[in-house]
Amino acid sequence: MSQQIMIQPDGRFAIYSSVVEDFILVDGDANDVVNWFVGKAAQEALVSTTNIINALLAGGKPYHQFTKTWEELQHDTPG
Repeated sequence: MSQQIMIQPDGRFAIYSSVVEDFILVDGDANDVVNWFVGKAAQEALVSTTNIINALLAGGKPYHQFTKTWEELQHDTPG
């Protein structure tokens, strides 16, 4: 795991990154830790979604063989 949540001797929280081999958050409370990970997840979702949209706009298949078009998913509804 590249980030490790730990409790400091004073009871506050820290996050250590094995990637940068340093603390990326110190003296935090539980909300600070949650917000750090929520922010990280939001940034990852933003990048991933933007990449998918750009691939679709360029005519690509971001889901590889599972990429479906609108037309492929339209079915006749029983009348």
